[in-house]
Amino acid sequence: MQQFYKGFDLISVTDVPDCESKGIYLRHRKTGLEVFHLLNKDEENLFSFTFRTPVADSTGAPHILEHSVLCGSEKFPLKEPFVNLMNQSVYTFLNAITYPDKTVYPASSMNKTDYFHLMDVYGDAVFFPLLKEETFHQEGHRLEIDDKGKYAIQGVVYNEMKGNFSSFNSVAFDEQFRSLQHGTCYVHDSGGDPLVIPSFTYEQFREFHHTYYSPANCLLFLYGSIPTEDQLDFIQRSVLDRLEKVYPVPAVPSRFPAVNESFLKLETPDPMTEPVTVEAPGPASGAKKSSVTLNWRYGRSSNIDDTMEIIFLMQILAGNDSSPVSKALTDSHLGDRLLAGGGAEAATEMMYFGLSGVNKADAEKVKTLITAVLTGLYENGISQNDIDAAVLSVDFANREVIRVQGEPFSIVLMDRALNGWNYGEEPASTLSYRTAFEKIKRQLSSDSRYAEKLIQRILLANTARSFVVVSPEKSYLKKRDARETEIVKEISERTDPAEIKRSTEALHSYQQHKETEEETACIPHINPSDLDNHIEPIGTEVTSCKGADGSDVPLFINREPTDGIVYLDVCFPADVLPAADYPYLTSFTSCALNTGWGGKNWADCAAEAALCCGDMAARAVAARLSLSENGKRAAEKVKSGNYVGRDMVAFGMKLPVEKTAAALELFKNAVTGMDFSDAERIKTLVGETLDGMRSSVLPAGSRYASSRTASRINRTKAVEEIWMGLSQLFTLERISREEPAELGKLFSRILSDIRSAGAVVHITADSNSMDEVLPLIPDFAAKTGLHSLVPPPERKDAEFYALTELPGENGLPKEEACVLSAQVGFASEASPCGRLDFAEYASMNVLCHWMRTGVLWEKLRMTGGAYGADAGIDMRTGIFSLATYRDPAPVKSLAVFDDCIEAACRARLSGSDVARAVTGCYGAEMQPMSPSARGYLGFRHKLNAVTEEDRNLEIQAVLSVNEDAIHASAEKLRKLRENRYTSVICDKSQKNTGVIVDLPL
Repeated sequence: MQQFYKGFDLISVTDVPDCESKGIYLRHRKTGLEVFHLLNKDEENLFSFTFRTPVADSTGAPHILEHSVLCGSEKFPLKEPFVNLMNQSVYTFLNAITYPDKTVYPASSMNKTDYFHLMDVYGDAVFFPLLKEETFHQEGHRLEIDDKGKYAIQGVVYNEMKGNFSSFNSVAFDEQFRSLQHGTCYVHDSGGDPLVIPSFTYEQFREFHHTYYSPANCLLFLYGSIPTEDQLDFIQRSVLDRLEKVYPVPAVPSRFPAVNESFLKLETPDPMTEPVTVEAPGPASGAKKSSVTLNWRYGRSSNIDDTMEIIFLMQILAGNDSSPVSKALTDSHLGDRLLAGGGAEAATEMMYFGLSGVNKADAEKVKTLITAVLTGLYENGISQNDIDAAVLSVDFANREVIRVQGEPFSIVLMDRALNGWNYGEEPASTLSYRTAFEKIKRQLSSDSRYAEKLIQRILLANTARSFVVVSPEKSYLKKRDARETEIVKEISERTDPAEIKRSTEALHSYQQHKETEEETACIPHINPSDLDNHIEPIGTEVTSCKGADGSDVPLFINREPTDGIVYLDVCFPADVLPAADYPYLTSFTSCALNTGWGGKNWADCAAEAALCCGDMAARAVAARLSLSENGKRAAEKVKSGNYVGRDMVAFGMKLPVEKTAAALELFKNAVTGMDFSDAERIKTLVGETLDGMRSSVLPAGSRYASSRTASRINRTKAVEEIWMGLSQLFTLERISREEPAELGKLFSRILSDIRSAGAVVHITADSNSMDEVLPLIPDFAAKTGLHSLVPPPERKDAEFYALTELPGENGLPKEEACVLSAQVGFASEASPCGRLDFAEYASMNVLCHWMRTGVLWEKLRMTGGAYGADAGIDMRTGIFSLATYRDPAPVKSLAVFDDCIEAACRARLSGSDVARAVTGCYGAEMQPMSPSARGYLGFRHKLNAVTEEDRNLEIQAVLSVNEDAIHASAEKLRKLRENRYTSVICDKSQKNTGVIVDLPL
């Protein structure tokens, strides 16, 4: 092995053309730290420190450590350096993640100076954390006693995991996963079981870090354009010089990567010579019937060929609605929603099929059906169309670059590299998805039975499988609550009350300590003056094409680097419909493009679509009109186009450019020939939508609560609540009982009404693809019957507000509580702010950023034990909002909101405080986007009269905020909150005021 650079030995250099990168793999000679740099031209650089952390119990040790190492370190001895970074960095990603067998600390930035600031703080945090006892009690668990002498366990991780165990879907999937992992660390919950977490001691906490957080057990992943030499130099100065003094020089391993054999043993499951059956209970919230799945374990995550076989086989069997397994399960009507997936965050791959919403008595029928379909496919063969559709789908996924929930695509590549690296294979070996799939395509060409043999080898002949039935039980959470009460009693009986009081006071003293300017100065940051005050414009070209009647159909064009993928939207105005139709649009969009067209049934249509496009879907989008002076002028200039400020129903398709002609023909047929006569299909799709919404309430409770409060203030928010909020949950419950044939007639009328009102077309594609697509659009528009938009009708906002009322409400209540069975809850409030100018919006925005990383974090997360808390200001709707997430006391948090606003009014921020908050706020506003998202945003800006000038004015206003403006904003918000609306989602046992609504879960 040759010397590569200073103290690092080069293990390998690998060209990774699939990632347009070079993979540089090194090892630090004196500490054993391994580094893999995926070097390329991407200016959004990312690093991640990864530690192998297999567990032997469900105390949540790695999860509690993941939270705690970021709470003060040797160089940065503050309470929450992580929060300080959030407040004053222009990061594009900043997080820490506990996996079942590893803990990962990733961060990214477009700014090189900021990137190294992040690396400095993270490196010190993971290797040199303070790990104070107060941190352990705050993030892990602690016993508290209130003024009435009542004991309770609190802790951020503790409450987070109570939320996880309140979610039926989370519990059900955990049962599936564990059923295949006997003999491994995976049978335990690395996140922690709240009934086990209290047994984890402070001494074990510190020992866990000592055991696992060594440089020889660290895998440092680097991605982006910053030269490898610069990164290694910084890492050496930042942490390795000190680590060399702490750890002895390790022996050179016989092979790379160096993996502790005991870890591999913990991650290798026992052989399964015969299938197993698991029946287990789950919480009743979010589910009314059972989850039934047939699950398989296969191959190794570290073998990219195994991974790609799983991906390909999943696409053949359940890649779209017409795929053989998904169609059979859907047609069976044994359940409400398809369950299908592959892959796993473990050493072995996993694959599963099943249904949710199954009567427990029908569980065996689901297993029998899946097995029969697989057997029939193996014996009788798979249709060539299903194989071709799967090939297109995998090729498409390997080509498309997306940001899921804002995460950079480099996070996906990090995970892929770790799939090999974490388990003893070189990191580059699991990155080349395109290359691995080309191998599968060659096997398909050389062996006509290759796909059928995959079914036999991976599924039918594989005894490493399980049949898992998880059923909701109303007593599930009651039993856990009872056991929690016993644990509290056991701990309280062996603990001196005086010691509990002393510990609590010490924690509160630690939490309430206000760090001085001198103390926080240790966190490196860039200054607002270093930041660009201009936003890169989104180049959206507005033109038109001739429609079927010769009128001009608005055409919006975005040229973005999409790598041969074309994104096409045809949008019709929803606002021509009466307000009474709006609640049905969620179901309408679920059914549109999914119930068949042109006289063909839905399965045949889905199969046809799978052969020429990556995806096709409908969605309803509410207008979010700019009210600025520039926006008004922009809207006036295009008034004759009738497209500004309209609610829309968008039919979207994404396709590989080489399939353009076939895809446009299919899309035209779908839009013009959409058929809602299949009553059974409509019933199925409505049931799937309802089941999905029920199961999302607890995981997304903060969003649902916030939607409730905002919907009482602004028409746009009311429409979004009607379509996506708890109002829609009740709508779906109601229409799921209606006659589906009548729904079909309603949907047909809705389609006719919106199509007759005109349309707009939007395309995002790279320049070469755009040049191929544009000449075909006029013919597509004419044959699809598109024409110019009609003006919007007059509608009163009150019509939409009325549609947000829940059962039992009379008008729009100021206070509302939506109750269910759960161990955690969510609180939200919203206040109307009226029309804001850029300066007012900017100062409130910076204030909200400061509150998120300051008083809200301290009072609701650190002290209150909620997993998260948020503050936000929306310029276009004029709404100020506060919210909590996975909150043990959401009703109490409403009062804490008052304390937070008062604290904001009392605070007199220094110039340095403001500069840091401005920098952090700027970073939040300047997040990079995927090519498709950037193109779509440019399109939406045109529809809502958001100008490039206003985008720049917003950023310039943020950079100009000063301390006086922030104080004035706090005082103004205190006054505006007199008209606030509140909503909580919580357990039925909590005492509430205002209107109480039982959620239909």
